[in-house]
Amino acid sequence: MKPKKSHKSLWLGLATLVFLIVTIVMNVAMRNQEVDYELVKAIVISSETKHVKIKGTSYEEYEVYVSYDGVDYKLKNAHDSYSYQPGRTTDAYFSHGKMYANVEGIKTSGPIGIAYFGSMFATFLLLVVWLVSLSKKKNPA
Repeated sequence: MKPKKSHKSLWLGLATLVFLIVTIVMNVAMRNQEVDYELVKAIVISSETKHVKIKGTSYEEYEVYVSYDGVDYKLKNAHDSYSYQPGRTTDAYFSHGKMYANVEGIKTSGPIGIAYFGSMFATFLLLVVWLVSLSKKKNPA
């Protein structure tokens, strides 16, 4: 026996609500998590803004490389390239063998951050499916 469309819409709505709550909880957990890092002074090696175009959508990608203790690192989570002038010293956050521009970069790249973005994507997908199911209910074919 097939569930009625209204039951499907109800279950999709409940699943969307559950995932929304999970997403909010994951966001709070991500923001409040303790991260292990060392604030260091790194020397900027290079800084470049690249214009990337994927399927008609273009955006800017910032590639910043720094040197710390004789090792070169790509600076993750840089929000611009003009703040990083080659030859100058900048604050960087060293965590688990990687160099970050800020603490938020460390938090969002960890397991909790990845789970948060996954739940956010799932919530959005469920919301779209739920709204489509509601519109089909109102406009029977």
